[in-house]
Amino acid sequence: DTGVYPYTSRIIMDRAKFLGKNRYTMLAEPNLFNYEDKKCQIYFDNKYEENYKALGLSKKYLTFNCEAGPAPGTGLKQLKEWPREYYTELLLLIKKEYPDIQLVQLGGKSTERIELADKHILGESLELVKYILKGSALHIDCESGLPHLATQLGVKCCVLFGPTPIWFIGYENNINIKSDICYGCKGLVSDWYSNCFKYDEAKCMKSIKPKIVFDSIREYLRTLRE
Repeated sequence: DTGVYPYTSRIIMDRAKFLGKNRYTMLAEPNLFNYEDKKCQIYFDNKYEENYKALGLSKKYLTFNCEAGPAPGTGLKQLKEWPREYYTELLLLIKKEYPDIQLVQLGGKSTERIELADKHILGESLELVKYILKGSALHIDCESGLPHLATQLGVKCCVLFGPTPIWFIGYENNINIKSDICYGCKGLVSDWYSNCFKYDEAKCMKSIKPKIVFDSIREYLRTLRE
């Protein structure tokens, strides 16, 4: 293990920035793939449609996810996850001002439940999750797999960025939030996934307070009423 990978990853990212490209269009750079945009066709398994209807979700709901999966190579929790207690505070703010919006938690089977959620849908097939996301008015998450899936399904997301850069991975039509203290260390050190080498905690995520997120999505939630 030479430890080269994180640094080559960073070079690719910075090269993409210099060339005005992103995670998608950079794949076309060596003329191997013909990617010109960030669009991707998502297919649905129709047999899960009835399972989705059986959930009895309200006509107006938003989804959120708390985890990004274990860090590659170590299995440790990733730094880019937003603190669980922050989700609780955010849900309180949403419920207070928008009590008519149902709050649905998504995640894996072992995901920690956020008790303020109106519904917990954990450990279900990704095929069912596609339907749930497709019907969501807004998906809130850290930079992880579900925001990519939701965005490709045409769903607006509020994505909280820490170690990974918005310009490389984010989507312009989403509500993208980053810290003003520290941000974008992806690829600078080998264990950037799970270990903050600058502070004793991941200030990139801890400094994004629930009120900041709520204020960022407030206007959009107001449009849902209209």
